[in-house]
Amino acid sequence: MRSVKSCFNSTLFRKNIARFWPIWGSYLVLWLLMPLMILNNGWDPEVPLQLLNFGVGVALIYGAACAMAVFSYLYNNRSVQLMHSLPVTREGLFLTNYLSGLSFLLVPHVVVFFLTLLAGGHQSPSTVVLWLAAESLVCLFFYSFAVFCSMFTGNLLALPVFYGILNFLVMGVSTVVGSLLQELLFGFWGTTWIDTVVNWFTPAVTLMRGELYDTTASGIYYLVHMPAILLYALVGVVLTAAALLLYRKRRLEAAGDIVSVRQVRPVFKYGVAFCSAVAVGSWFYTQFNGIFPAQRWAILIPLILWGAVGYYAADMLLKKSFRVFSRSWKGLLAFSLVLVAAYVITDLDLFGFNDPPKRSEVASVTFYGISSAPYDTGSHSVLTLTDSSDIDAVLQLHGVISANKNTLRAETARIAYNNYDTFWQEGTLSDGTAADLQHTATTDLMLRYTLTDGREIRREYRLPLYADDLADPGSVTALLDDFLNRPTTLEQSYWGDLKAGASLAYTSLSIYDASLQSYSTVAIPDQADREKLLAAVQADMAAGRIGRRYLLEDAERYENCYYNDLDFSFFATDISGDWSTTITVTLQTTSTETLKVLRELGYSDDQLVTWAEQLRRDGGEKYAATARAEPVLKAVG
Repeated sequence: MRSVKSCFNSTLFRKNIARFWPIWGSYLVLWLLMPLMILNNGWDPEVPLQLLNFGVGVALIYGAACAMAVFSYLYNNRSVQLMHSLPVTREGLFLTNYLSGLSFLLVPHVVVFFLTLLAGGHQSPSTVVLWLAAESLVCLFFYSFAVFCSMFTGNLLALPVFYGILNFLVMGVSTVVGSLLQELLFGFWGTTWIDTVVNWFTPAVTLMRGELYDTTASGIYYLVHMPAILLYALVGVVLTAAALLLYRKRRLEAAGDIVSVRQVRPVFKYGVAFCSAVAVGSWFYTQFNGIFPAQRWAILIPLILWGAVGYYAADMLLKKSFRVFSRSWKGLLAFSLVLVAAYVITDLDLFGFNDPPKRSEVASVTFYGISSAPYDTGSHSVLTLTDSSDIDAVLQLHGVISANKNTLRAETARIAYNNYDTFWQEGTLSDGTAADLQHTATTDLMLRYTLTDGREIRREYRLPLYADDLADPGSVTALLDDFLNRPTTLEQSYWGDLKAGASLAYTSLSIYDASLQSYSTVAIPDQADREKLLAAVQADMAAGRIGRRYLLEDAERYENCYYNDLDFSFFATDISGDWSTTITVTLQTTSTETLKVLRELGYSDDQLVTWAEQLRRDGGEKYAATARAEPVLKAVG
């Protein structure tokens, strides 16, 4: 007589509950902290929502523990044969074990939900319901993901390893590959769409990032991440269905195998080889680059070496044997050739990565990273440019960088290995005073384009700077210098962050006291004088007579820039509250309107000292030390 196989086995369900009680028992104890906290501290509707970050971490761990428990029979030959001899269909075995594992998580939620209501949550039950729904959906995803992973291996210890790696694989690979591309691809700084993909494929990070909850205008709490939680729960349902399909086709004799699905074995082997190459290989090159040739292609040596280590290690695990070298070399050769091809394509920039975007595609560009003298508010400005002529100037500069990328990268590397004292040479100022003048430096340049379709393009460059190139209008140094000193650039560098309607509240000037041979700061007490001085500074800046930027500490910088600074403090009040900022402007000899107003206010020329005059007063020693400090830090950074 033919036996009837059931699609669900209540006896097995109850046996799982009794057998694995430490898992659901400890999970329940962890969540009992919530009603206990409420009993101890009183009811706070934000407590359940604040604990959701904790809940994501717990769900990540217990999801794997539950899957390992209920499907542990798959990893032992005797137990897997015994379970499949029961009068239960494969679908019934899967469903029974899946639901029993899921109950380890959901039943404690229900218990804690009612206990929380009794402890004080009845005063605002909607937030407790919100916690119950969010935590249950998060657990559904992580548990389903762990069950899905369990179908690919026949080794119990491999399951948590695969589960943990796959949870953070995309983020880890993106980080390592990004670091490697920064080494290989001049200007690489990541891409926003990759960052978005990485976040979505790293659920634990996405669900724990940023604000967890907020309130509506009527004071009702809601979860900021609820759309993401619902999406991940839906993915969990899809993964459960996929796990069921894999379970129906699973070979019982796969118990004990690292990878139980034959079609996935090549993915495992080459995946391990790739991760070993880019992660361990790039780290090894960074730590021991002195033992490799001083050429860019030398990075291929550790990449191929550690790729081979990962390849053979994975092959040994799959075949459960150390005798893999004689048969697997062809696969390793193919993998190594792919690495070489990828290196060549990246190094030669065959896809035009460094090419600037088309002008018609650019809506705005953010330009920053450069440190220039004098070291006032305009020194480290972040410029968001929308003016057509400014964008054209940036694209022209970017085009020159792209056309000379190999030379610029080689020169930057050469400068990095030199003694920074060699970037200076003894020279003379216009009056014959001896001075150390800077002729070489490096600077960072970050570009972030916002395109008309909303996408972003980001580039980050370390560029060499040469005093001799300032006379060449087509050089990177000259183009940078010209761009920094455009009137629109200067205005935004100093006043770009100033809020509309902000009032001038305080102004001060640093002056030199000849009797004390030191500098002190004096306030400009009269508001009319402050406004007059501010207007003079803005007029000089519009005409290019103040705010002049210098990429190198050269003779013109020393003779034009004063030691003296003007500080303008502004204050404003808006819907976000009180706001204040201080803008510092270094005086320059060309700032005729500003100097005229200062003389009218009673400040003498003896109180205003240029860097060149300070050099003559101090005999050069103090001057040289002061002048060198900031550029050296800039070059090192």
